[in-house]
Amino acid sequence: MKIRKEESLTRAIYNEIRDSVIFSVFFQIILWIPRLILRVMKNLF
Repeated sequence: MKIRKEESLTRAIYNEIRDSVIFSVFFQIILWIPRLILRVMKNLF
């Protein structure tokens, strides 16, 4: 991937922001799944 110099900085910042957002959303989902499972288990039993 060859990126021109003036684009590389904004592209890098954009990639950093996107990666952190994806990571935080992924982390939220991971934390939320056990609660969902517990709620379903309580409803079933």
